[in-house]
Amino acid sequence: MLYGREKFIGMVIVTLLLSPLMAKAQGNGSVDLSGDMLPAERWGVRLESRFGIATNRYDEHGKEVGVADELDNIDINADLLSVLSIFGAGASLGVTDVSSTIKSLRERLFIGYGVSERVTLVSMLPWAEVRNEVDFDVTPGDLALNPAFDPTQPVSAGNLPFVAAGAVGPASAADINKLLTEPVYGYEYKPIESVTTSGFQDPEFYLRWLAYQGDGKRLILTPGIRLGMSENDDPDNFLDVRLYNGSDDIMMRFDYSQRLMPALDAQLTYRHTWQLMDHRRARALAEGESLVSANRKERMERDLGDVDEVMLEARYRHDAWRYRVRLSYQNKKQDNWTSPSGQDVRGLEQDTDRIYQHYWLGLTWNGVSAWRDGAMPLPLIIAFDYRDVYKGKNVLKSKDYYLTLTVMF
Repeated sequence: MLYGREKFIGMVIVTLLLSPLMAKAQGNGSVDLSGDMLPAERWGVRLESRFGIATNRYDEHGKEVGVADELDNIDINADLLSVLSIFGAGASLGVTDVSSTIKSLRERLFIGYGVSERVTLVSMLPWAEVRNEVDFDVTPGDLALNPAFDPTQPVSAGNLPFVAAGAVGPASAADINKLLTEPVYGYEYKPIESVTTSGFQDPEFYLRWLAYQGDGKRLILTPGIRLGMSENDDPDNFLDVRLYNGSDDIMMRFDYSQRLMPALDAQLTYRHTWQLMDHRRARALAEGESLVSANRKERMERDLGDVDEVMLEARYRHDAWRYRVRLSYQNKKQDNWTSPSGQDVRGLEQDTDRIYQHYWLGLTWNGVSAWRDGAMPLPLIIAFDYRDVYKGKNVLKSKDYYLTLTVMF
């Protein structure tokens, strides 16, 4: 994956090196890259880097809990493993103690071309790396894995996978991972441990059309598509985090902006995403289940819930600086899964409806005028943003930091 990231960064560096030469070749015409519309017959490149961190999330009731709350404080007893019922009420392998911190780095490369003064074509190529740092332990119970268990023989009173802890010592975190991962126990999950995922994600292509402009008002319509090219979610890993879901999407966005004062303007944005039906391999998780045996994996029909988002932004300009604040509300509907063999998959659909409420604070420096005056080698715009998810449902409570570089040629 590192090789892929090097190629991504290399492409950006080459573009930045070539841009001043191409700009000189095209002259020093009037350019305003502070918005998302490019002048006719002009190219623009924008690189956005985003770092995020989360130790908590919002559950289905909007309550703030740990990121790994669904794996934490689980009593591994007969309610979870029915075979343990033969040891009597209260018999347990132990209680899990799991905590997690999610750190993410995302890089998005935007390449745009101004077809005319009213039409801009844009492509977006994303790359991401997510590190889920996990601490896993078990508070011991009164049962343990049986070291003498013979999986080649039938399970019987003399050949049980579990025994009382007195003779061999209580089950440890390593034993629980052994239970989850080794084929003899039937689950074949990956161990509960830190995991990193990285690679190219789902690219986007869209057209921005300036539908109206006049009297300090502007309306831009943006239809687009997202191609599901990222890796699928791993059905064997509890803890891998995917920033993109790999679905093919159709998007429509409306941006209405209005100048309120000579240096102050506001923008209202509405965006709708239709997530198209596809197929994914997953475990048939029934409602209320936590563990699913490996033999219940199959390729299923997946229909992810559509997404609506509303944003309100205010921007104030002073010389080459722009200050902005944004409020955003995003609502995603529940997913629908269908098993071709008729298995109960309601657990896959549970808690997949999501609500994000977050605010942004941003600062932008526009160096286009400085470039025209010969003080800058590039027509460069630099932006810093901070985002905080202050309320939500079934989402991470993340804090994100953005650095965005934009050049024109």
